[in-house]
Parts: sequence; structure tokens; C-alpha cells
Amino acid sequence: VRAFAINSSSQQGAKISGIELSYEQPFGETGFGFTSNVSRAKTKVEDGRPMVGASEWAGNLGGYFENDKFSARLVANYRGEYVSSSTAPSPTANSQGLSTINGVLMPTAPTYAAPVTTLAFSANYNITPELVLAFNATNLTNAKRAQYRYSEEEPQKLDVSGRQYYLNLRYKF
Repeated sequence: VRAFAINSSSQQGAKISGIELSYEQPFGETGFGFTSNVSRAKTKVEDGRPMVGASEWAGNLGGYFENDKFSARLVANYRGEYVSSSTAPSPTANSQGLSTINGVLMPTAPTYAAPVTTLAFSANYNITPELVLAFNATNLTNAKRAQYRYSEEEPQKLDVSGRQYYLNLRYKF
């Protein structure tokens, strides 16, 4: 269990406080186990705008196997909604304030990133103590990252990076 309080330098007068819980449990001497963590963060910015980049909730849940020759992990990651930008131009009266964009004073509103859950896998095989073959796969569920203004009915952007696979051969000198 870890409680935290941080002053942010990215937004003037911003503060983050919260709690993080983590737990890891190996299953006897089998090499199998699981890991987990969850965090909750509350933010406050002096000017009243939402803090950029801070999710209230985030967490991970994973299973693993490891021994002297081989290791593998499968991990689900969750990140809650967060403000991705506080300066998106807004033509409506619901804006959060005024910003100068290209020399023009315009009403602005935050852009939100929708909650997302992703799944990742990694495996390592120790060919020798110095030589390791590694495989990593990210975004196995092909999650899409949506951004919107005010509500999900007002979409702004959809990021689709697809599944990604990496094969590495590492040598320690």
C-alpha cells in the first residue's frame, strides 16, 4: 500500500493525491504466480481546469511463469478516462475558458481520452547465461483509444495502433 501526494510542474498550482495497492502471489515452488495493482488519484488545479494526463483509476492484473531457462507474463492493463488536452477549440458556451490560438482568442474545452483496457504478453528464453531470446506482444485485444469532447457522442479522434509484436535477441557482454 502506498499513499502519495505530488505537486505537478506541468500545470501551475496542480496537486495529485491518492493511493496505490499492489499484491504479488507466487504459487509455491511451481514458478507460477500473479501480480496486481490498482491506483486511485484525485487531482486539483488552482485555475479550475481539469489536470491533463491524470486518470482517476488505473490498474494491472497479470499471471506469470518463470524458471532459470524460461519466463512468460500475460498482463491486462486498465487506464480510466483522463483529460488529454485542455486547449481544444470549442465553438460552444460550454467551454472552460479562453486561449490564444494562432493569435486569435478562442473559447476552449478539454478533450477527454476514453477508458481503455489492453492485454500484453512477453516471453524470454535463456539460450545461454549471456544470450536471451525475447518475444513481446502488445495490444493483443486490438483496443482502440478514443478521444472526445464533453461526452463520447462528440468524438474528436480515434487511435488504432493495432497489435504489435517484437522479437529480440539480447547478448550481455
